[in-house]
Amino acid sequence: MNIWKKLTDTMVIFYTVIIIISVCILLSAAWALAIRPNTKKERMERFKGVLFAHRGLHDISSGIPENSLAAFRAACEEGYGAELDVRATRDGRLAVIHDPDLLRTAGSDLKVNELTAAELTSFSLEGTYERVPLLEQVISEFDKALLVEVKPCGKDYPAVCEMLCRLMDSRGVSWCVESFDPRVLLWFRKNKPGIPRGQLSMIFDRNTDGLGRAGAFVIGNLLINFITRPDFIAYKFDHRRNLSLRLCRRLWKVRTYYWTIKSPGEAEAAFTDGAGIIFEGFKPKLT
Repeated sequence: MNIWKKLTDTMVIFYTVIIIISVCILLSAAWALAIRPNTKKERMERFKGVLFAHRGLHDISSGIPENSLAAFRAACEEGYGAELDVRATRDGRLAVIHDPDLLRTAGSDLKVNELTAAELTSFSLEGTYERVPLLEQVISEFDKALLVEVKPCGKDYPAVCEMLCRLMDSRGVSWCVESFDPRVLLWFRKNKPGIPRGQLSMIFDRNTDGLGRAGAFVIGNLLINFITRPDFIAYKFDHRRNLSLRLCRRLWKVRTYYWTIKSPGEAEAAFTDGAGIIFEGFKPKLT
């Protein structure tokens, strides 16, 4: 009886271990498939080697505020691409501004989406002569590659995406789109699959940016890639050791940009890692 009991106990342990290993393998496979981006590289080839100036090549000490026409002109003159942020105005125009209100950049607590384009563009940026620009003003002067971030816009995201495409298509600008909101990427996958799209992400920790813990975990770990199929990932530089990002890069060879790179040393670390950069505060060398 003792021998039979020992044999039974051994078999139970053996099968338990097999089940645990099998579950781990299945979960790992599911995770790998969940983070799978678009594996076709052709759409991103024209952006190879492009260095994106974050909100333009701004330098407030020289009177050039972020997301201003002067900042985009400076980026263009130096041969850089530019990253910029778009938000919809009350009358359905696209303004180039990062924050949802004007408090930080123009000293007013008015919301961007509560102002008309005419009202918004009357505000001066950071005490300079520069005004809040509309996207159409930027692309009329900027002939380098643009990385357009669609800021959170709630249920209105389809209208914002449509406005963005109409405007960019009418000017023939070389551009790609990115957003923290996976619905924006899904819209582009369904409606404008030829436009390169990127998932913005970071490790959210306690700052979930309104996503909730579950949403922050999913987006922070790129677990919705299998639905949105991003062409590239734009990930916070300080969080680049995130396991999902590392697996996505190793398994699926996804194009990656780090943000925001603020020194030549960080740029070198990004290049060594095989990533592109979205930078500010210095002028990286063009290759």
